[in-house]
Amino acid sequence: MIKFDQLISHRFRGFSDRENTIEGLVNALDYGVQVLEFDIRVTKCGTPIIYHDENALDKNGKTHHIANIFARDLEILGGTFAHMPTADELFKTAASHRNNSAKLLVDIKDFGFEEEINALIHLHRLEHRTVYVSWVPNVLYRMAEIAPHIPLCLSHWPQNPNKAIRAKHHVHEAVHGDVPRLVDQYIHGQRSGWHVDGGLGGELRDIIKNSGGSVCLPADMLNQDLIKAYQADGIEVSAFSFVDWQIMDDFEKSFELDLYFIDNKTVFENHPALFRLVSYGTLAPGRHNNNQLDDLKGNWVTGTVKGQIIDVSWKGQFGYPAFIPDPDGDDISVYIFESRDLPGHWARLDKFEGQDYRRVVRSVQTEDGIIEASIYKSEHS
Repeated sequence: MIKFDQLISHRFRGFSDRENTIEGLVNALDYGVQVLEFDIRVTKCGTPIIYHDENALDKNGKTHHIANIFARDLEILGGTFAHMPTADELFKTAASHRNNSAKLLVDIKDFGFEEEINALIHLHRLEHRTVYVSWVPNVLYRMAEIAPHIPLCLSHWPQNPNKAIRAKHHVHEAVHGDVPRLVDQYIHGQRSGWHVDGGLGGELRDIIKNSGGSVCLPADMLNQDLIKAYQADGIEVSAFSFVDWQIMDDFEKSFELDLYFIDNKTVFENHPALFRLVSYGTLAPGRHNNNQLDDLKGNWVTGTVKGQIIDVSWKGQFGYPAFIPDPDGDDISVYIFESRDLPGHWARLDKFEGQDYRRVVRSVQTEDGIIEASIYKSEHS
C-alpha cells in the first residue's frame, strides 16, 4: 500500500480553486499533507513568485510574459497576476504553520536567481524541510555549491519528447546521460528541459546522489529498469501526475516508486489512514472522552506504535497523555478505530484536541500486519 507521506500535493491542486496559492498551501497543510510541490518564476525585478507558466493573463484577458513584469504591478494587472504570492509570503506561511514536518519541493523554473531563493529559505528557517527541484540543470549545479546540505531533484524526460512537448519547451539532448553546465548566466522566462535517454550520468548524477536527492519523471515514460537503476544508486524516483487510486496501485505494482505527484484531492481523502484513528488516551473505549466518537459507525482493533508517552496539560489540567513518534521508541499499546465516517469528523476532532496535539499519519503494528493510521501527536516534542 502506498504510504500517506509518499503522496505529493502537486501545486496544491484540489485544495483551492487556483493552484500555487497561499490558500491552497494552507488547506493542504491543514489536511496533514506531508509533501508539497510548488513552482517559482522570477519577475523582471528579480522577485521570486509562485507560479508555473511563463505567461499569464491580466484582468482584460491580455497575455503578459512574467519575466517582463515588475512585482509591484501584479495587483494592478489583476486577473491571474493578482493571485500570485511571492516566495517570501509562501515561505513565511509554511514556516508559521503548525504542520511543521511537511517537506517543501521548490520547483525553480528560472536560472540565475539561486542565491535569492536560497536566502529566503534560510530567512524562514526551512532548510531542513526543503528539496530543490528543477528541469534546468544549471539551477541544481548552482544550488549544490551554495546549499550542499539540501537535497536536489532533477525533472527530465527519459524518452524522446513528442511534438506537443517540443512545441512548448526548449528540449536539450543529453549524450550518454551527461548533462553539462550551460554557459548562460540567466535562463529567464523559458520552458526548457533535458531528454536523458537511459538515465542520468556524469557529474550531475553524482551531485544528486550525494545530496540524498531524486529524479522526477513523467508517468507515461516510466521504465522499470531505469527506476531500479536509480534506486540502486540511492536516488529516489517520483512521477507525475496521478488522479485516482486504481492507476496508482497499478503503477506501484509495476514500478514501486518512491513518491507520487497527486493532482486530485480525492486521492488524499481516500487514503486508508484517513479512515483510522489511533487512540492511546481519553478517546479509547471506556475512557471519559470516548463519547466524541458516539456518532460514528465503526469497529475497534488493537495494535502498537513506536514512540513515547509523556504527560502534558490539556485544557488547563495536567496529567494527560501525549504521544511522541520515535521509530526507536517503545512499543505502545493502542486502540485503532476504523470508520468510514471519520473524514467528516476530522475538523471537529482536531478542534477538540486543540493546539497541544497535531494529527499525523504513522505506521501501526496489528495482528494482521502493519497499517497506516491517523494519530494525535504531542506538539511539545
